[in-house]
Parts: sequence; C-alpha cells; structure tokens
Amino acid sequence: MRLVVELNRCQGYAQCIFLAPEVFELRGNEALHYDPNPDDAQRLRVLRAAAACPVQAILVEQLDEAVTRIKDMTRGQGAQLVLDIVGVNSTLRIAAQVARMRGDLTIVGLGGGALPVNFFSPPHECSVASTYWGFIPELMEVVTLAQARKIQMLVEHFPLERAGEAYQLLHEGRIQGRAVITPNG
Repeated sequence: MRLVVELNRCQGYAQCIFLAPEVFELRGNEALHYDPNPDDAQRLRVLRAAAACPVQAILVEQLDEAVTRIKDMTRGQGAQLVLDIVGVNSTLRIAAQVARMRGDLTIVGLGGGALPVNFFSPPHECSVASTYWGFIPELMEVVTLAQARKIQMLVEHFPLERAGEAYQLLHEGRIQGRAVITPNG
C-alpha cells in the first residue's frame, strides 16, 4: 500500500490521526507527518482515514482495488445495496462504480461530496437516495411528540469494529430502532 497526502489541500482536520494513529502524526500545531508506505496490517485503518478526510487530501493507490474486488465477488454484477457512510467524492465515486443495475445506492454520510452522474454512472435504473427526509414543520412535529414522551428514539450504538455485526443484526431484525456506528465506540 502506498499513500500520499496532498499537504497543500490538507486543512488539518486531523481525522486521519484518530483513525490511523500508527500512520499519521501531528507534530507541533499543524505539521502532519505520515508513513507513505504503511504495512498491510494498517490497510483498513488507512482506507477509513482516506475516506473520512473532509477535503480528500489522502490518496491511497489501492482504493480502486475495492471496485475490482467487489465486481469480482459479484461476478461483474456489482452490489445490490451500496451504503456510503462517508459521503465524500472518493467514496461516492466508488459507490457509483460498484452499484449494480436496478440496485440501490444510499448516501448516509454528510461529507459534502458529489455523486458522479452521467449516462453510465450510476448504472441504469439504480435508485439513489439519501437518509434525510421531511421539512422543518414535520421535524417540529416530531420534536413536539418526543417532548411529550409520545415517541421515543431507540438507538443501539456500535463501534466501527462491530459494523458487520450491526448489519447482521439489522438483517435478522434483531435491532429495535436504529443502529448507529461510530468510529471511536
């Protein structure tokens, strides 16, 4: 794995340091230092750090391998359901590439990226949705109901390392309400 941080693009949000502290380090107030060739044991953390970078300053040569691997796993079809939980340009580009014809692509993350849309991307008849709904008056109604204790939010929290388990529990119908996955537990 090889990575490059575009230091002129980096704004010092330091998300990478939290997600891959063995690879990224902040020296002084603003000097980012990183290992350009982290070993494969750091692969998942580096990919998460690159995806979470708000300005997409981290370039990882193997990000495009994910597209190939998913296409291989699905015999060239692509994924039936793609959930982009980051929402930056690089993850949205990959999401559009791995979604299948007549599949579903849901943008969950608020990273501020733009989904590449043209005649070939996303695939034909692929549904694209975001997870946010409604208007301010509807939100105010929900808040009023919650304040009156007529509704309650059921939320189960999972650390990022248990994301697979959370999705399995959702699939099995064993989660009441929402499953929220957070990077640091």
